[in-house]
Amino acid sequence: MLVLADIEELSYREIANILACPLGTVMSRLHRARQAIKGHLVEQAHHWGIIAEEEAAETAAPVALETYRRRRERRRSGS
Repeated sequence: MLVLADIEELSYREIANILACPLGTVMSRLHRARQAIKGHLVEQAHHWGIIAEEEAAETAAPVALETYRRRRERRRSGS
C-alpha cells in the first residue's frame, strides 16, 4: 500500500479498487504502515548518530511546528 500511495501516488479510492478492500481499510493500513516506517527510520537515525537519544524519544510524539522551528534554530546556532 505504501508503494501504491506514496510512490505511485494513487488515491485511496484507486488503491481500494486495486486491492478490492474497503476505503477505510486502506486508510487504516496506510496509517499503521507509515507509523511503522517512521519508527524504523528514527531508530536508524539514532543508531547512525544522526539524532540524539532524546530526539529519538521526542520524535515518537507529534511536535508543534513552532517547537520544531525553535529546536532547529537552536541547533543551527549551536546553542
